[in-house]
Amino acid sequence: MRKNKIFSFLMALILVSSSFIAYSGEVHAAVQSTLYVSPAGSGTDCTLVSPCTLQTVQSQVRLINQNMTGDIVVNLLDGTYALSSTFQLQENATVHDSGTNGYNVIYQANPGAHPVISGGTSLTNWTQHDAGKNIWRSYVGQSTGILQMYVNGVRANVARGEYNPNGISINASSSKYMLLDAFKVYDGASTSIVPDNDTNIVYTGSWAYSTSRGLNDLNNDVHYTTTSGDSAQYTFTGTGIDIIAEKHPDYIDNVNVFIDGTFVQKVSEYTSGARQVQQPIFSITGLSAGTHDIRMVNGPSPDLSIVNPTNPIYSNMSAWGNPDQIRIALMVSAQFKSCPVSSITGNSIVMQQPCWQNFTNPHSGVRSGGISWIENAYELLNAQGYFYYNVTDGYMYYIPRSFEDLSTATVMIPQVEQIVSGTGASGTPLHHIKLIGLTFEYGTWLGPLSSNGIGGGQANAIWNENARTLTNGSYNNYWQTMKNIDGNVEFNNASNIAIEGNTFRHLGGTGLLFENASQNNTVVGNSFYDISAGGIHIGDVNDYANTNASQQTLNNTVANNYITTTGVQYLQTTGIFSGYTKNLQLLHNEVDNMPYSGISAGWGWGLEPSTPYSSDNAINYNKVSNVMMYLHDGGSIYTLSRQPNSSIAYNYITGDYAPYGAIYLDNGTNNFSVNNNVVKNYVPYWYFAQNGGPVASNNVANNNFTENGATWGSPNSNGNSLTNTTVVTNGNWPTAAVDIMNNAGLESQYDYLKNNAGVIFDDSLSGILYSGTWSNDVNRKSSGSYYDFQNTGHLTSTSGSYLEYEFYGSGIDVISDIGPSNTNNASVYIDGNLDKTISENTTNRFVQQTVYRKTGLAPGVHKIKIVNNTTQSLMVDAFKVYDYSEYSSNLALNKSVAVSDIYQNDATYSGAKAVDGSDTTRWATNTGTTAATMEVDFGVSTAFNQVIIKEYKAYGNRVAGYKIQYWNGSGWVDAYTGTTLAPVETITFPTVNATKMRLNITSATAAPSIWELEVYQVPLPPVNLALNKSVTVSNFYQNNATYNGGKAVDGLGTTRWATDTGTTSATMEVDFGVDTTFNQIVMKEYKDYGNRITGYKIQYWNGSSWIDAYTGTIPAATETNTFTTVTASKVRLNITSATAAPSIWEFEVYNH
Repeated sequence: MRKNKIFSFLMALILVSSSFIAYSGEVHAAVQSTLYVSPAGSGTDCTLVSPCTLQTVQSQVRLINQNMTGDIVVNLLDGTYALSSTFQLQENATVHDSGTNGYNVIYQANPGAHPVISGGTSLTNWTQHDAGKNIWRSYVGQSTGILQMYVNGVRANVARGEYNPNGISINASSSKYMLLDAFKVYDGASTSIVPDNDTNIVYTGSWAYSTSRGLNDLNNDVHYTTTSGDSAQYTFTGTGIDIIAEKHPDYIDNVNVFIDGTFVQKVSEYTSGARQVQQPIFSITGLSAGTHDIRMVNGPSPDLSIVNPTNPIYSNMSAWGNPDQIRIALMVSAQFKSCPVSSITGNSIVMQQPCWQNFTNPHSGVRSGGISWIENAYELLNAQGYFYYNVTDGYMYYIPRSFEDLSTATVMIPQVEQIVSGTGASGTPLHHIKLIGLTFEYGTWLGPLSSNGIGGGQANAIWNENARTLTNGSYNNYWQTMKNIDGNVEFNNASNIAIEGNTFRHLGGTGLLFENASQNNTVVGNSFYDISAGGIHIGDVNDYANTNASQQTLNNTVANNYITTTGVQYLQTTGIFSGYTKNLQLLHNEVDNMPYSGISAGWGWGLEPSTPYSSDNAINYNKVSNVMMYLHDGGSIYTLSRQPNSSIAYNYITGDYAPYGAIYLDNGTNNFSVNNNVVKNYVPYWYFAQNGGPVASNNVANNNFTENGATWGSPNSNGNSLTNTTVVTNGNWPTAAVDIMNNAGLESQYDYLKNNAGVIFDDSLSGILYSGTWSNDVNRKSSGSYYDFQNTGHLTSTSGSYLEYEFYGSGIDVISDIGPSNTNNASVYIDGNLDKTISENTTNRFVQQTVYRKTGLAPGVHKIKIVNNTTQSLMVDAFKVYDYSEYSSNLALNKSVAVSDIYQNDATYSGAKAVDGSDTTRWATNTGTTAATMEVDFGVSTAFNQVIIKEYKAYGNRVAGYKIQYWNGSGWVDAYTGTTLAPVETITFPTVNATKMRLNITSATAAPSIWELEVYQVPLPPVNLALNKSVTVSNFYQNNATYNGGKAVDGLGTTRWATDTGTTSATMEVDFGVDTTFNQIVMKEYKDYGNRITGYKIQYWNGSSWIDAYTGTIPAATETNTFTTVTASKVRLNITSATAAPSIWEFEVYNH
């Protein structure tokens, strides 16, 4: 069992009563002031008795943070802080939100609280609008647009048509002519003519020059082109300008005109009659006096055509409402594109610019063929779980899922783009701020609604508004005209910012963004899930040339974060993305369920005109699973461009479902060390070193483990080397590989992050029982439109066929396809009780849809059963389990049983009926029985620590007292004593080993009867072996007991051992009192003034001397060291070197 499953079980027990992570808070020894806020706060006291608002407390902080003597702690009390605008943290000439003198301003959850910072507003008063389609509506009011909606925390989807609609085609290539004869410039009262052969006119693309035309053109010459996207640009001084051209039946009717980089008008050179020469096709006056530029671009006419669509709904698109709100989407290679429509006339669709120019650009755009889908039209609203916001009438329209009730549901829409914005300035960064234990939800990003849309890009960057000026520029220049997708929590010019223990969920942009010279920041122990774009983004995509270290993004750490189900809307995004960065540490993160790459590091494709500053980046000890679900040309770990002295090491990669490499070193990647990684279940190559220019070069890969050894590109040329790859067959992974898999991903103390985010399990999981007639489709993606989880799905069209899945958790989602051939009647049972009847039936087919959700279960073992009640197809793709923990199979199942008596000695009620795995048979005792026993014989010594009892309660409670006992070889020993039983009673106790266990019913009000007795071995909380043990230290600060060694083993995390000023080496010994076995320490260093410890050893006492178990250099804020198991009576932290007096919050010792 993985070491990091243990803490998950502990948190499941602690958090039984909460659906949020209750963060314990952080209180430092040096605290200048503690302030309190609440959602209902008022006044300016900001005390626990009289808390203020979040906005007021910020003003109070600004009054006291100019010369800090300790941390300023802002404790957020329970509740939802609903924002109508961004909470802005700033550092500039007039506003100062930063910590000073090395102290921090800390915004944190009050101990035990779970505050939520929300950018959303609720929708109520739903009424049915269309009974036939079951469309409901709620009045929102006027808005620029809404891109996300959530019903009881489940994301709804924007109304859209089917995948790959037939009969709608892109027209980015045109044989129509665009011609230029001259410009006429106005400068006040004077005018001047600029002929088409003026050397100051910049022609971009495939223009031709025609002279001696004899058609009465100005100077008898013109320039012309038939290539879409070609442009002519001229810079002039004046107050207005005309474009002089010709009109003709063969000429383009779609000329896009830009003034000073802004699109102003679409004009035409088309006429149905005879040729017309020297025609002013465009004119503008009234510009401010001065220099301007004009640019005319050849656009297709139309941008898309509708020709004999298979689905007749598209034949009448010109009559659809709000055409400028409709968006056209396309998935192609590594890109997702989505552009808004401008107008629809007949069978012609004209798109908004500059988005469409970027969509169809000549370098990586799409210039012909079909599209992936059309979205955001009321006419397309025909599926459960989908919505449409009408900007004209202000109503939200929605078709509820079969398990939703809008009269009681909480429906949220986001109204704020950036929930938190932290902004400094060049040379004066925002600094020393911590955000701890908070939940950020319901933020949006409205960029896709703009005329720039998402014209293309890769990962977490898209082409910006200026990309259109390079329609025929170089490939390199085009890829440098990018911008980051906005972050819902975003920091710019920020340093020493700590983001710890937070939850980022239900967001419409990038979850967390650090950009523009952000330095020395830490992102540790956060969860990111259900996010439209990427999870975490560090750095920029256009600052490669910065040689000034103060302007670079450097020395940031992203560690122990759980990132799942991001890129929900914008499919080209990644779980973690970094642009140009230096000394970025990506460590122990877990990334799962991505539409594109898991981790993407680097930018530029090796095409930068100067050497980028990126270097010394580490992508180590991460777990990346289930990526490339929708797009291709990416990888689980994907890199670009020069990053010397960087590493990809000790990562566990599983489930990469599209080309080209699970570890993919793309253009220009060089000087990476790729070692000690485990790669399994990938398509088709485990390793790809790009051999197309610019090539990947000088990368060293060795000591990696994989399943078939297939590679691509140039792993052993261009200075690259690939050696010592272990190819595993039949799942026989060597010990070294197993150790890598076990130690990758979240460290044990962070495994609780999965509780609320959920863990996804595929329909192919061996623990799922399929009964009846089922088919197992193991290559759903091959059809082109079934983008199911892990590319698999189980289906049955047989009435009565069912599945059962036993899981450990507090809630579960069922994820399936929905479509026209799917069942409209399936029964869902939880623990044997009918809970809901659900439907998967809808007009269009959509994948990875939540068709059922159950929450609020007591953490423990539960069983879900789904029965198809029709001959339509019941489809199951995956399950998502909340508060999940691994557990053993039922150890009592079908074991030998001895009972004290059986009702009338009838075998129908024998003891064996309580261990047969059926909840419909039971052990029953004789009438009048008030005490009874049932012994289960395992046959061999068996470890167990949990018993589940399901009592027969048809006539109420019967058992009034009981004991769980185990046989120690000579007698029965009590493991647990209880009174009355719940219908399903889960009992957990310290692990015991025995050949037999016994349920001893000591008292009962009527004859006891048990449906089922189940026995398990489940993960138990880890035991800190150093807790409150005797400690000896070399010195402590001013002999002040507040800082003695005992403070580092008191388990509080709010007190610390501190050494005297000037101390550069120190020791702390922990005496267990008896020989103790251990193999891991967790050390939490006090780092408010930066790193102090620069060298240390973990040592154990062998009876005569100290022996080294581990040697380290600079520890992380929470440093976990695992080593070979030792047994000793004492352990010592030997700090061998330090730059300042060492101080330790907590020193913990474990045996895993």
